[in-house]
Parts: sequence; C-alpha cells; structure tokens
Amino acid sequence: MAPRQSSDDDVFDFLFPSHAFGSQTLRLVAEAQQGGGDVFDIARCCREIDEGDTESWERGWVALAERIEGLARDALADGRNTTAMKYFFHANQYWRMADVFLGEDRAADRADRFSRAQACFRAAAKLHSPRIEAIEVVCGADTYDGYFCHPVDPAPGAKWPAVFFIGGADAYAEEISWRLSRRGRSMARVARDERATRRRIRHRDPRSCLLPRAGDACYAGGTRAAPVEGCRMTERIALLGWGSLLWDEDEEFDDLHGRWRYDGPALKLEFSRISKSRGGALTLVIDPENGKDTQVRWSLSRRPGVGDAMDDLKKREKTRRKNIGMYSVTGDRRGRDEHALSAIGDWAGKRGLDGVVWTDLPSNFEGETGKRFSVDAAIRYLKTLRGDDREKAFRYIENAPAFVRTPLRSAFVDMLEGVRG
Repeated sequence: MAPRQSSDDDVFDFLFPSHAFGSQTLRLVAEAQQGGGDVFDIARCCREIDEGDTESWERGWVALAERIEGLARDALADGRNTTAMKYFFHANQYWRMADVFLGEDRAADRADRFSRAQACFRAAAKLHSPRIEAIEVVCGADTYDGYFCHPVDPAPGAKWPAVFFIGGADAYAEEISWRLSRRGRSMARVARDERATRRRIRHRDPRSCLLPRAGDACYAGGTRAAPVEGCRMTERIALLGWGSLLWDEDEEFDDLHGRWRYDGPALKLEFSRISKSRGGALTLVIDPENGKDTQVRWSLSRRPGVGDAMDDLKKREKTRRKNIGMYSVTGDRRGRDEHALSAIGDWAGKRGLDGVVWTDLPSNFEGETGKRFSVDAAIRYLKTLRGDDREKAFRYIENAPAFVRTPLRSAFVDMLEGVRG
C-alpha cells in the first residue's frame, strides 16, 4: 500500500485524506478488504490521478474498470469462474468510482457508468455462492432495484429470518450487497433511490417493502415490520422503445414498466412501414436495408418474465405475438433481423439483463405501394395523403423522439420548411 505522501508529492493521500478524492478512495480501500477491489490496483490507479483534477480521476478509473472487466470476461470464457467473479466484483466498484464526480451535465455518461457497474455486479452475482438474486421491490408507484442474499445452507422448506437493508442516496445497491452476502445471513439489500441524482424520487416507508419469502423476522432500518404484498423476485426484462411507446401515453401499459433510459442498443430504424391503424402514416420500424443506426431507449418491465412482457407489448401494439421480438439469456430468441438480434443480445449481456422484448413489425412500403422504399418515394407518398390521414402521418414523424434522425425524417423536415417558407 502506498505510504503517506507529503504535500509536495504528486499522489494524493488516501490513507489520511484531506481531499474528497482521498475520502472516496479510502472508502473503496475499506471495501477492498471484503472483495470489493484490489488495494494494489487502487494504489497504482491513484498514482495516475492529479488531486483535484476530475478529468484525470475519471480517466484513471475508467481505464482500470475497462481493463479489469476485460480480465473478468476472459476468465469467464476460459471457464475460470472464481477468477471471473472476483474481477467482475472489482470492476463493478471501479465503474462506480468513475461516476463519483460527474456533474448533472454528464447525465448520459453517469447512466452508462451505472449500467456498466451494475452489469459487472450481476455477472459476478451469477457466479457467487450462496446465491445473490436480483430483485425488484415495489413500493406504491415506485420500483426499486435490489438484491436478495441467500443464506448459507438453509434448512429445506424452512422460512428464513432476514434483514431488510435500505441504503442511502450516495450508494448503489450493488456496493455492499457482496459484503452482506459474505456474512452467511439472509438479507435483502435495496437502494432507496438508486442514487438521488439518477431517480428523482424518494423512498416511502421502508416497512411497506418486505420480501414475502423472507419469513417472520424482517427488519427495516432496525424496525421490526410484518411482510406485506408488493415485493417480488423477478427477472430483469428490458422493453425497447423508439416510436409511439415513448410519446403516445397508455396508462395501463405505462404502469407495467419503469422510466425510459437513454443507453439502449443501436438498431437500424426508418419510417418505412405504412400503418393502416394510423391512417396510412409511415411508422418507425427496424429496417436492416434502409435504416440508420439509432441508439434506442429502454425500460425495465415490472413483469416477472419475458412471456409476460411480450404479452403486455402485444396488447399495447394491438398486434400478434409473432410481431414481438424477444431475446432471453436461456438461448431463446426471435426477430426478423439477425443483425438486430446480435446487437440486442450483446447489449443485454453487458447490462446483466435476463431478457429483452421489442416491437418487430416489418417494413411493408414496397408491398403497399408497389415501389421500393427510398426517401424520394416516401416523400411522394406522404404528399398523396389528404385530410386527417395527412395530419396523422405528419404528426407521427414530428412526434418521434429527437434522437431519431433518419434520412426520411431529415427530408421531411426540409419539405415542411419549404411548404411553410
């Protein structure tokens, strides 16, 4: 471990911290004793960081996180599961450190660092014994991510006395779950708001959020409380969105998933499907031939499995099940485009997701018009629409999220400016 540095040294002091950098690092060093990092890696990283320079802080921890995560994935591929688990736990913490001093203007980067940290933790959790199980705790209208740390050698069929542990706003749920699991007790670990900077919500009475399987002796913040309905063990199923799911509100469907997040997979999208239910409007679909790579949005389903989430989306889209794409870590997958399936699978793996569902309607422009899709052909088609149908078609493209910048949308904007000019 690095010795205490004098004020003339370039390395900031984390053994006797006088600066926020040192305090945050000391926190990590303390957790490293329980498997949350490697002290020598931490010390080497600190030597590359200038005290007070947040850019060098971020650069140093990102580089360490990427290197250790790479070692974890290599070990996993080689079947060295114990080594992979160790490195995944370390990388989870290093990604968290890279996030610490990012401001509100770096929201996208913060979301990415959190997702990388969480994915590393969940990859390690799958290799851990006793089990660390990803859970969701539903409290009123809010849903919180958490972990259920299974006890060591529980009696078969018996109820497990459990501690319900609620963290503060400055920590991930992942940060100390691995520490709790080492104690051999049955525990549920929940972050009150996945850091207040990420979710603009506050936790309600923790005594109303208990795991039914935890048994009779449940505690929240030191207070004994009786289990109630509303908490569940669940798979992490992502719902992908890029079109009307984001702006056309449906209260029944919207209650079945969480907030939309910004770091989804990149898929080839274009307005190349003629929708009869929308009066002939050109709607946005995955189009491997004409689409432009677009990073889509995603949300966690509040349903327990992939099949349930597929049924929810099928009902929302008023379509058949064959038009709902799906990917599952079990190996099941269904989609019209192999490139999209591969991109979704890779993305899901990095985020520790158990499954993904999305609307998988095909482009039908040529089938409906007799002409191959092109931007010029689509613009000519839009100009043939009249009355309410024309208004609906224009509104659909205008309402598409700002991140959708396909060739047709650009041409459509130019067309409108010419008309209005």
